[in-house]
Formats: sequence, structure tokens, C-alpha cells
Amino acid sequence: LALLFFSCAGGPEGDVLRADYFNLARDLQDAGRYERAEYYYKLALRGDGERGDSLFNLSLLYLETDRTDMALDCLNELYGRDRENLIVMDNLGVVYSRREEWDQALDWYKKVLEIFPWDRTALYNGALIYTRKEMPHESLAWLEKLRERDKGYKTAMALWERSDEKSWQEKLLCLEETETETESEKLDISRKKLDLYRDNGMDREALALLAVLKESDPDRAGEYLFSEGELLLLANRSEEGLRALREAFRKGYKDEGRLSALKVQFSPSLQENINQLVALYFPED
Repeated sequence: LALLFFSCAGGPEGDVLRADYFNLARDLQDAGRYERAEYYYKLALRGDGERGDSLFNLSLLYLETDRTDMALDCLNELYGRDRENLIVMDNLGVVYSRREEWDQALDWYKKVLEIFPWDRTALYNGALIYTRKEMPHESLAWLEKLRERDKGYKTAMALWERSDEKSWQEKLLCLEETETETESEKLDISRKKLDLYRDNGMDREALALLAVLKESDPDRAGEYLFSEGELLLLANRSEEGLRALREAFRKGYKDEGRLSALKVQFSPSLQENINQLVALYFPED
């Protein structure tokens, strides 16, 4: 097969065979058969010219198998061919990050941003490096820059983890603008919004969101019903609040810490009503 490759590498048949080697190598790489994938990438490289498809995928293979020196060799060769290839430059940053050579990784990400200031990989990974280097202001600045163009969940959560200095209104706006792709992401955003509503006196909004969450996240319906009961009791809607607590207990939800914190806020008679509900649904306790 190798002899056939050499005999036709310069013509159309050689291009076809090179593509076959590349596709085979890629399939083997996807299957985790890295040694065979490397072999076929190298066969394809013998006639790869300036396109670099095989060389780039080979760099990814080396990165996947923790051979970062060899990954760097491939990427540096590609960078020598095209000094404005953002994908190659981003991956150079990734390799240096894998090696925990943070300053070199940042240098590559900065080079990327000089060409394209909103490159998502550079901004996101650079922000993570600044966090590792305990430089929170720089990390936040890069993430806020990313947020101008990327309203995705991953970026929002990275900002959320660094938003201690933000007002609750700014945090809420970030959540409301976040674009989610999965039901899990949507629920996570909703639960964070619920916490902000409750912590900042937005009881009406919290109750409306709880009504939605009870339906969309039935596995945690008991927890949401208890939260609903808390809010209703604190709003002096005792009958509705006790009804919500009853439903929460009926679903098996009980949190001693939350119960104790709740009861101390009410009159002895209301405390007794809550205790009776607990005894009814958790008699063994």
C-alpha cells in the first residue's frame, strides 16, 4: 500500500489515496486506536503539501495522548506556514495550558486576540488561566469581553463563579440573557434565578418561577413545594403555605435545618401546625 502511495502521490490518484489515509486515520483516532491512526496520518503527510489537515489532526492526537512536545512540533510547523491561523494559535495555547506553562499559553491567546478580539477559545481559556494565577480582575475582564458576543451557558457560569462584586441586578441580567441548549442548563439557570429572587425580596417572581419548576423538574418537586410554603407563610398566607408544606412532606421532602429556621419566625400556634404536619408524614421521627 505504501508503494502504491509513492507511485501516484503526485497526481489525482495520489490526492485520492492521501484523502483515504486521512479519513482512515481520523476514524481510528475517534475509536481511540491512536497508534494506527498515527501511522496513517504519517502516510498521508508524505504528500500533504501545504494543507496541513493531517498535521493538525496529528497534533490533536499527540495532545490526547499527552505527548505535548510532539503536539508542539506539529503546531509550530503549521504556524510557520500561516501566522494568522487562529485555530493553530488557539491550540498552541491549549498545549501550553496542558503543560501548565501559563505565561506561554497567555502569550498565544493574546496573539489570537490581536487578530480577532472576540475569539471565544482565547477569551475563555485565558480567563481560566488568570483565575489560576489568582488575578480575578483580569479573568473577569476577559469573560466580560467574551460575554459581548457569547451569551452561552458555559460563559455565563464562568462569569457567575466570579461575580461576587456584581450587584444582584447585574447577576440577574446575566442569567436572563443566557442562551441554554439543554433542559439541564435551563433548570440550572432557573434555580439560580430563584435564589436571587428569594434573597432580594422578589417574592412574586419567586412564586411564579416555583410554579414552573414544580412541573419542569418533578424530581425536586418536594423541595420546590417547601420553598413555596416558606414564601406563602412569610407573606401571611398561612392556609396556602401549610397546604404547600403538606404537599412537600407528602412527597417525602424534609430538611431539618430549613424546618427549624422556618418555625422560629412564627407564632407558637403556627409552629404547632407545622409540627403536626411533620408528625403526620414522618411519624417515625
